[in-house]
Amino acid sequence: MAGEEGKTSGIEKFDGTDFGYWKMQIEDYLYGKKLHLPLLGKKLKKKIEEKDQNNDDEKNTAAIVFHEDVVMLSLEVQKSEHVAKNDVEWVVNSAASHHVIPTKGLFTTYKAGNFGVVKMGNFSYSKIVGIGDVCIKTNVGCMLMLKDVRHVPDLRMNVFSTLAMDRAGYSKHLGNGRWKLSKGLLVVARGRACCGMYRTHVRACKKKFNAVESF
Repeated sequence: MAGEEGKTSGIEKFDGTDFGYWKMQIEDYLYGKKLHLPLLGKKLKKKIEEKDQNNDDEKNTAAIVFHEDVVMLSLEVQKSEHVAKNDVEWVVNSAASHHVIPTKGLFTTYKAGNFGVVKMGNFSYSKIVGIGDVCIKTNVGCMLMLKDVRHVPDLRMNVFSTLAMDRAGYSKHLGNGRWKLSKGLLVVARGRACCGMYRTHVRACKKKFNAVESF
């Protein structure tokens, strides 16, 4: 029992400045101990079980099509509850070729149009209705301007594309349940594995700032 208590002591004490990150640590621990089921609720559990009966592979995947260029996305089944006020949670994805978000209000520039479709796990399609720039402040305080972000209103999460980072010369590091994005010696974003995905929290900038980098 003492050993188990020692493990919980590794969780950082909440200091009042980053509730989203702290709560993500707590939920990550609960998932590791399989104590998370009461958090999901009976209704969600029933929906997941029904979807499992139809096709296990359809529960957590979707394909996004950009002009006949197909990549895979991870779909989040449950609603995220560990996001601090004014913060936005992004799922870090190594297969998506572009950043993708469902919320038009996050864009600083925007061009509406027909830019392809997203094929969901249930074989339905959702349109990419716009492309634009999104200015964010990462959880380590860096300002970044994300270029050519896809707007998909029906998507249930924000997708942070590591391929887009790779094209801009950034390096990603994954391991031991942690994710880090850097350029040279500068760390520009961090994240943690939670609920089977790497996640990071950012804050949307309503106005354009002098960003660290545009990509």
